[in-house]
Amino acid sequence: MIQFEKIRDKIIKDWRIPLYSGMLKIKNKEGKLIRFVPNKSQIKIINKIWQLENENKPVRLVVPKARQHGVTTLITAILYIKTAFNEDKNTLIMAQLKENASEIFDKAMIMQEEILRYLKPITYKSNAKELRFKNRGNIQIKSAESKKGGRGYTYQNILFSEIAFYSNTEELMTGTLQTVADIPGTMIIFESTGNGIGGYFYDLCKQAEMKQNQYDLIFLPWFDNADYKMELPSENKMISNEQNEHQFKALSEGRYGDEKDYQERFNLTDEQLYWRRFQIDNKFKGNLLMFMQEYPADLDECFIASGMPVFDIVKLNELEKLCVNAKKTGFIDDHKFADSIVGWLKIYKEFESGYTNRYIVVCDTGGHWEGADYSVVIIFDRLKKEVAGIAHGHFDDYEFADIAVDLCKMYES
Repeated sequence: MIQFEKIRDKIIKDWRIPLYSGMLKIKNKEGKLIRFVPNKSQIKIINKIWQLENENKPVRLVVPKARQHGVTTLITAILYIKTAFNEDKNTLIMAQLKENASEIFDKAMIMQEEILRYLKPITYKSNAKELRFKNRGNIQIKSAESKKGGRGYTYQNILFSEIAFYSNTEELMTGTLQTVADIPGTMIIFESTGNGIGGYFYDLCKQAEMKQNQYDLIFLPWFDNADYKMELPSENKMISNEQNEHQFKALSEGRYGDEKDYQERFNLTDEQLYWRRFQIDNKFKGNLLMFMQEYPADLDECFIASGMPVFDIVKLNELEKLCVNAKKTGFIDDHKFADSIVGWLKIYKEFESGYTNRYIVVCDTGGHWEGADYSVVIIFDRLKKEVAGIAHGHFDDYEFADIAVDLCKMYES
């Protein structure tokens, strides 16, 4: 028994021990219980968190990623260890939908139930939303469908899972982020696949990339997953003569994009490229942009697919890099501009008086159907012939109308 107490003390000092020693169990894709073993992508996150903690810094991470890297599983495991083995730690895990929250809760419960009996933390109570421990720590798992979010609580750790797909992100973040103190020993992690250009997660990632906020960026490309490769077909199974006498070769143009550039930039094998082709053809019906969003190779690809664009998104993305940074970023609260590190309103040029009808406010609604594009308001300076501001996000009709009216008043148009 003394030996297990020593192990428990070591876990309190080093939460990596259960991750690397196989103490935790998870369900694999076949639904079988297996020991948790961190993969390449998960190790990147583990090392970054450990580094920040040893530098006595609060952990603030934003993780844009390709699908199936196991990021939610890893962070759930880390937060379970930190909460279950340390006194008075409160943790919030927020998922996109209620069913996603239930899946995450099941992961945490399996970790609790399957850990070694002599190390198992004592639970005070648990239900579909909360796992409470006798050490006065608790893990709350909620969905972003709740407008209240984490307001009214104090947390040390928060994970926002698949945040790019929340429908009321600004409102949730306004209250929930205030529940975590900006001190060492706390953790806030945003993780998600992409969901088009613009929006809260997009802004957060881009600002982290440019070192304009407190978040460290960890991008996880699809080719970091060791499973994402396929054996090349034999000559008699090759279905196309375009491969130059039945030999697989990377293409420089066509339905798969510039494969030669991909192979050189990311040092990809033919087996990885063949897997990529298979996914584009069979899982995405030839839609290259949607593959890029779900399985990005770099940060720009993570947000490349959005709505039903008329213009080439790849080219527009290149042009965006030439644009100047916004002077102010935030949102409108109570009909007034409110500064925020991330926000749906970007101000490039503030209002200048002395001219009549100088500014035009142009509105474009995105719609309400699943997968709809963003609604956009553009403030155009007719004197200097440049964009003075942009509001960009998913809004209800009345909210969008109020935003447009408020911007008209701000720029006297």
